[in-house]
Amino acid sequence: MKRTHKDIVFFLLAFFTCGATSKETNRLDYIESRYYTRVAEAQYAYLLEDYEKAYGILFQLEKEIAFLNNVGTEYSEEIPLYIDLCLRFGEYKTAYRYMRILVGNHGYSAHSFDTCFRIENLKGEFFYDSLELIRLETAFQPDTTLYFLLKEMWDRDYGVRISLPSDREELTEDDGIRVRRVDSMNYVLMRRIIKEKGFPLAQNQRFTLKQRKEVDERVSVMLMHFLDSNQMEYFIPLLEENVRRGDCPPDVLACHLESAGRMGACFPYGMYMNLKKEWICDFEHLDDRRLEIGLPPHKLVCEISHLQIMKKTHKDTSNFYIKVMMQECEF
Repeated sequence: MKRTHKDIVFFLLAFFTCGATSKETNRLDYIESRYYTRVAEAQYAYLLEDYEKAYGILFQLEKEIAFLNNVGTEYSEEIPLYIDLCLRFGEYKTAYRYMRILVGNHGYSAHSFDTCFRIENLKGEFFYDSLELIRLETAFQPDTTLYFLLKEMWDRDYGVRISLPSDREELTEDDGIRVRRVDSMNYVLMRRIIKEKGFPLAQNQRFTLKQRKEVDERVSVMLMHFLDSNQMEYFIPLLEENVRRGDCPPDVLACHLESAGRMGACFPYGMYMNLKKEWICDFEHLDDRRLEIGLPPHKLVCEISHLQIMKKTHKDTSNFYIKVMMQECEF
């Protein structure tokens, strides 16, 4: 039996409301620890140049749960952020330890940190070894097979959608058949990848930094297209479990869920730009729902985006995109 989009949205909300009672209440994970909210709070404090507050948040978080290296959100690359803060507060051994982790495990260049604040102070320490970083970079072997398989899937996904007429009223039955065929093929391949190699966004997948940013974006978009009820019933619990163990940013799960809302009654997580309050499902509990899947509060993420844009544009608010972003943060 096929579900309508309205049915799917109801299923999503019911899934997370009921599912919360079955979780291990004493298990520390990346949702229960409020990991992403705390990283976002640190990022926000850093952008406001309150470095002491930002350092304190991440210092405490590190004691409780292992840092991740997310790359696809406004509050991403938390390890480079912590490295910067450690250098500012003279914690050179900690900064160097995380540099080795990024180069050895996450495909960063040995020279990624050359412009970091007070990097010369670290280089003057007896334990710093630039040759070690170069050896780690040389030894790093990305999974090019997985990278190119995901790229092939993305090219197929993008190719069929870019060929569609821009006017929805001009879409034909053949257009729908072509899209469904591609989505079905990619869905089968994605399940095979997950079975054989694990979740493609997992922290232990070996990609260079550039590759990981591409994979993160492409996988997130492809997942948004798996909207058949059977597909969603497979991916929703899978994505939630990967969010919990730190192998999937909650944004990916939220965008997958939110995709059903594009043709439904409302949007449950507020992931799209320029949404109005009345378009949000049960607006008063928006942040409660976001917290349930690990997302930081909507306004906090929006304000981080503003600060990042303002810094990049040297506080020029005449840009239309900035004005649009500023409107989005009204709630």
